[in-house]
Amino acid sequence: MLQNIKSLFAIALVVSTAEFVTARTHHGTTLLPRPTVLPSPYHPTTPFVKSPRRTKTCFVDALGNGQDDGPQILAAFHKCNNGGTVAFLDPLYTIGTALDLTFLSSVDVAIQGTLQFTPDIDYWEANAFKLIYQNATVFWQIGGTDVNIYGNGLGTLDGNGQVWYDRYAVDIYVLRPILLGIVGLHGGSISGLKLRRSPQWYNFLANSTNVIYDGLDISGASSSKNPAKNTDGYVMNIWIIRCFSCRFTFRGQEAYDTNNGFC
Repeated sequence: MLQNIKSLFAIALVVSTAEFVTARTHHGTTLLPRPTVLPSPYHPTTPFVKSPRRTKTCFVDALGNGQDDGPQILAAFHKCNNGGTVAFLDPLYTIGTALDLTFLSSVDVAIQGTLQFTPDIDYWEANAFKLIYQNATVFWQIGGTDVNIYGNGLGTLDGNGQVWYDRYAVDIYVLRPILLGIVGLHGGSISGLKLRRSPQWYNFLANSTNVIYDGLDISGASSSKNPAKNTDGYVMNIWIIRCFSCRFTFRGQEAYDTNNGFC
């Protein structure tokens, strides 16, 4: 059973200060700087530790043509663990491999393209990580210490959820992966990402402390007569969730800006 989480969770406002001064490019594309994300307007009782500057960069080149980028993504995280940045600058990456990234230490994840998970229901039912809670599963799980995942308003995670929306209409027991699983992360942030078409919940946070979420744009509607079921923005086991400056789109129709409110 998942442990009760005694953690800080805030959806913060971005401070515009950039972490890097010198721009880096790869194949003509500039790697955007890591934003400084701080808890605001509420503050934790202990200071939020600022991540140090990263000293190495691993650029992941997409294989293209629907080939699975999963293995090389995993290799990049091993190579740039302990003080590096893993950068996704290509327009589209395909992930067809379940990725266990709970070993990370002092890593930035810069996503400026789209990371799209394959719509292979049989594979993900067999290989997605099982979280026990309500039979939840995740495509990938990210944890460790001092990890920042940011998209600067450009990066997108795409769960290819339509095949699950349609399958669920005839099989309510199909396992539907969660788009982003943060499991055992202590210190870090998730910011500036577009989350699209998750098969089930969009975010799952467990057994983590001092994690800030900021500026996530969550949207996903079914393109068939079968609705997108159980596509909650956040599912987590913590005491208080306060939401600041987050935009949600419900069934592709209504947008909510939850400033100074509760989720």
